[in-house]
Amino acid sequence: MSSPKYQLQLITAGNFISTLHYGPFAINWWIFYNSKISKYENFLYIPIRVNMKVQIVLNKTKFIIRTIYDKTNIMQPGYICENDDDSQIYLTASEAINKAYKKLFDTETWFSGLSIMGFDNENIIETLLHGVSFQPFKIQVDTLSIFISNLGTTSIKNNNSIQLGYQASVIFKFRGKQSLFVQTINVNNYQIDIFYKNEKIANYNGISFDEVWKKTGVLKKYSGETLFGISHQSTINSINKKK
Repeated sequence: MSSPKYQLQLITAGNFISTLHYGPFAINWWIFYNSKISKYENFLYIPIRVNMKVQIVLNKTKFIIRTIYDKTNIMQPGYICENDDDSQIYLTASEAINKAYKKLFDTETWFSGLSIMGFDNENIIETLLHGVSFQPFKIQVDTLSIFISNLGTTSIKNNNSIQLGYQASVIFKFRGKQSLFVQTINVNNYQIDIFYKNEKIANYNGISFDEVWKKTGVLKKYSGETLFGISHQSTINSINKKK
């Protein structure tokens, strides 16, 4: 149910775009909802759809928040409050609604972006998940959270089963900067692309999990297979379930 503090309505669910939601920056295009819904077995990742639009009533005033794909910041969604004459793009829904509210009422307040967008509303969650064939998930390796965004397709290479197109990402420091490591299994190699903000700052390829990770020079105490997340039981279960 919606928060009793305001009325919430989903105007438009928006568009699910595979190249975004299963692409290299997928980690930023899903919201983790840390509460179980009876229909689902596990905790949920909910897609942040492009052009999703919600209306909320705060202080007897209607506010409309919309998500956008901002070409100047391709790594993550942007948020616009349509009440804001400046149409400024914000990085979070919280910032969009709170800045717009302050401009209108000249009052400091704070509203949760997750609740404002309905990401804790069961009916809205159902709508946003409609037609989604695969929900990404995260696994934990010590303090590392590894985000599995694409299971790929099972193929046989040199008598071994591999997951072509498999993709996982992890955030860790690289050259002193907190960076996004995007790991992919290709036909002929294993690949790691490293991004800092909107810029790809490094690219590595290898013939094995270990070889490609060795080239990065970081997280040396873990095997490459562990960092890809493909040997984790949750990943194995998901791959087997997909077959």
